[in-house]
Amino acid sequence: MCAMKGKPDIGKFLDGASEGQIAAPKEETSSVAESAKITKTIRLAKSTEILLKNEAHNRSMASGRRVTESDIINNAILQYLNK
Repeated sequence: MCAMKGKPDIGKFLDGASEGQIAAPKEETSSVAESAKITKTIRLAKSTEILLKNEAHNRSMASGRRVTESDIINNAILQYLNK
């Protein structure tokens, strides 16, 4: 049988916070900002969606790691914009 936990000691919590045990939030570095993801909704033709899904599956099987449709789209856009 599990023993019930008691209520937390608010005094200890407040004392710990007043002693500076809570770290200040870190500023975002450029690598974190670059790796942050956003959601972007786009419309694709059904045939393009099927090709994209198949390509993600084929790359996943060939590499042995998961390759997502988003990975393929992101790489394609970067390649197109950096031409």
